[in-house]
Amino acid sequence: MNEEHKDIFGCDIGNGYGYISLLIDQAKDPVAMFPTNQDHLDKMGMRSSAYIVPPDGKNIEVYDGRTAYKKHIREPEKFIHAVKTRLKEGKIPVPGISNPVSPTDVYGAIVRDLVILGNQERKNRGEKPIYDLVFTFPAAFTEDISLLNKMQSSIENIEIDEKKLKVRGRLPEPAAVAIDYLYYNEKILLKNITAGIKTKDSHTVLVYDLGHGTFDVAVVTANKNGDPYKLHINAGLPDVGGKDFDDIIYNEICKKLKMDYGYTPTNENERENIREEANSMKHDLSDYEEADTNIFLKNGESAEIQITRSVFEAKSRGVINRTFELVEQVLTQAKEQNIQIDGVVLSGGASQMPMIKQGLEQMLDGENIPVNLYRPSNAVSYGAARYAYGILDNQKQESVSTGKNKINPVLRKYTEYSYGFWMPSEAELEGKIQLVVNSKQQLPVTSEKVKLFAPSSRLVIKVNRTKTKFYKKNDAAVEACESIMQFPFDVPKNSECEVSITVLEDYNVKVTCTPNGAAPIEKSTKDDLKKLL
Repeated sequence: MNEEHKDIFGCDIGNGYGYISLLIDQAKDPVAMFPTNQDHLDKMGMRSSAYIVPPDGKNIEVYDGRTAYKKHIREPEKFIHAVKTRLKEGKIPVPGISNPVSPTDVYGAIVRDLVILGNQERKNRGEKPIYDLVFTFPAAFTEDISLLNKMQSSIENIEIDEKKLKVRGRLPEPAAVAIDYLYYNEKILLKNITAGIKTKDSHTVLVYDLGHGTFDVAVVTANKNGDPYKLHINAGLPDVGGKDFDDIIYNEICKKLKMDYGYTPTNENERENIREEANSMKHDLSDYEEADTNIFLKNGESAEIQITRSVFEAKSRGVINRTFELVEQVLTQAKEQNIQIDGVVLSGGASQMPMIKQGLEQMLDGENIPVNLYRPSNAVSYGAARYAYGILDNQKQESVSTGKNKINPVLRKYTEYSYGFWMPSEAELEGKIQLVVNSKQQLPVTSEKVKLFAPSSRLVIKVNRTKTKFYKKNDAAVEACESIMQFPFDVPKNSECEVSITVLEDYNVKVTCTPNGAAPIEKSTKDDLKKLL
């Protein structure tokens, strides 16, 4: 095996746990890159709760041989949990810490410790360390290019062994699950063909990925002929996850404690102890009809608490229904595009709750679509590792490139929104949006050139995107779109310019402006502020 195929990690920076893996042999599974003497990590991954170190919070601990949570369990107020759900916040104040902490710094610290663990295992194997990686993100984040770029910057600001980390690719979490799942499904199809069993030319799955802090859905197709997988639809809820079910059980415990024992937790330590019990009970309720726990009270008394699965499921119905509503919306979009779903894949720790599989089977009743649980802990990281392998493969396969924009041979991504320029309009006072990149175009995609007149030496190009997916018209009202960015260009006064939009594979948007008789100028959403100005 060529050694150059072994130098990009696949990272799942989860809200509850992080996972890191590497694809060594293309025909086999990726390998979990956790030190073998810490095999407990292989089951769920590295806990991603981050401890903010006093007094100023400049140091952030996640894992250094044991979780920060175990080391500092007596100071729960100094922890930040489920950081991906807080990335849009500014600085987060932490009790006992003089300076508020940036959530992107916390996110970067989680990646740092994942990579350190991965390289400890590389050292154990007698292999060189790796500083390149592919990271995954919640599906809903696809719509926020600025947030994705902040996540990438927070990773690339990390220095390990005096070397900066390098992001080589990024992809939505449910797409990563599909890559891992469909690879094996594809191998099964190939075996069936060899055995003379008639199979379909393609297999399409809907991924239902319910993690600790977010919920994601994706529709991905694999073809028997070995073409890259196709990511058709990608959607998510950034504020729904396993933590919501922990909260439901936590509140039920607190209710019983107050009613039966006259007890209410009064400090963060007591509340954190109950949260841990709630999380444990949630896991028990996936296997049993009831769960029991003992809560030790201040007076030395032990409170016996029991919660039944039926009560838990009844109180969870509202949260579950939000995920099912999104699934129904995606199923409708798939039908409108004549995409037939062959199976539903459950991933993410919270998807193991029986009510998920039962609810989806009821929703799909009569459609002959199986619902299967698949690698709830490591499928995202494994898919990222396989995608990373494709990046390296791509360096050898110039035939799959489009100009300077490389296309990953593992997965094809497509536009779901339409993109265009703001243009003045005699009929509309606020102007209109001329759409030049339509939905369902393979990424990267470059629009046809549009001519714009620059009356001054400063041409500001306003790029917009439709608010709804799979928009079918060639223009749109301003209120039907949202602004992506305004790109200023210095051009000759009173010149005619040709402009185009490129939507890149990582969802960034590039604008190329070519003044008449001059060289093209390029700016993109991933440029730093100095270049944009």
